[in-house]
Amino acid sequence: MAQMLHYIRITHLILRRHIMKRLLYVFAFLTIFGSATAANAAVLTFEDLYPGYEGYAGFSSTSYGGFTWGASTTNSGEPSTAWITKYAIPGSGYEYGTIGTTSILSWWASDISMSSSTNFDFNGAYITSAWQGTETVDVEGWDDGTLVYSTTITTHNNAAYWFTFNYTDIDTVWFNQNGGDGGHIDIDNITYSESTSSTVPEPATLMLIGAGFAGIALTRRLKNGKNG
Repeated sequence: MAQMLHYIRITHLILRRHIMKRLLYVFAFLTIFGSATAANAAVLTFEDLYPGYEGYAGFSSTSYGGFTWGASTTNSGEPSTAWITKYAIPGSGYEYGTIGTTSILSWWASDISMSSSTNFDFNGAYITSAWQGTETVDVEGWDDGTLVYSTTITTHNNAAYWFTFNYTDIDTVWFNQNGGDGGHIDIDNITYSESTSSTVPEPATLMLIGAGFAGIALTRRLKNGKNG
């Protein structure tokens, strides 16, 4: 009986050590790789621009959502970028391209730019042609005055079209419409995040990473103790 209890204790210790080792490896993996790759993603939905009625108007300021908005051309000093509600012009690409209640459009058929004083990663956006059945748009990513990325997309006016870009470490995005005077485009749900190449880990993140390395070190000590 005593010998059986001894074997049960030994088996229990082995199983507990094995389970603890597995758990520590999982914890280390999640803390190191999970926190290192995490980014503060954000989406510009423009819902806060909804005025409570259907319509459209230019931005009241060139600054919105942490970005500075500009355009290739303006008209009589009016804002270069405008908001528009979903049903302001029923049956148009503005209706189909607006995800919620409000989106933005290229005022006076101009090209739209969004820039930031700190670099960011541009993930993607819904881009829809307002009037033309088929329209191409050149989407560019710039950093410090240098063109880094350029993608030509083809969109339409019958639905909201999502495009993924994954431009990293840039300070400006240009949406260049190629439809001439009739080339208005509708843009919604612009998705971006902090630049992964310039993000500095926060203290809490550093603590998690440290805990992860400590977990790996502990598992090695347990393994060496067992072998010894």
